[in-house]
Amino acid sequence: MEYSIAIILIALLQYLAFTFRVGLSRGKYAVRAPKTNGDEQWERIFRVQQNTLEQLTWALLLGLLFIVGRQPFSNLYLKDPPESRTRRDSEYL
Repeated sequence: MEYSIAIILIALLQYLAFTFRVGLSRGKYAVRAPKTNGDEQWERIFRVQQNTLEQLTWALLLGLLFIVGRQPFSNLYLKDPPESRTRRDSEYL
C-alpha cells in the first residue's frame, strides 16, 4: 500500500513541477497568459504539462473503475465462491 501512495505522490509532484515550468517559461519565451501558443519551445513545454494532465485523468478514471468493480466482485465472491477455488478437507488427508 505504501508503494501505491508513494507512486501517486511522485506522479502528482512531477505534474506540479511541469506546471511550474510552464508558468516560469512564459516570461522566458514571452508568452503572456492566457495564450497557449507562441514560441515553439514554450509550446513543447506546455504540451508536456497538458499531456501529463490527460494521462493522470485516465489513470484516475481507471483507478476509480477498479475500485467500483471490486465491490461487486467481493460481494459475489463471498456469496458464492467458485467451486474450483474451494478445497475439500479430504484433499489434505
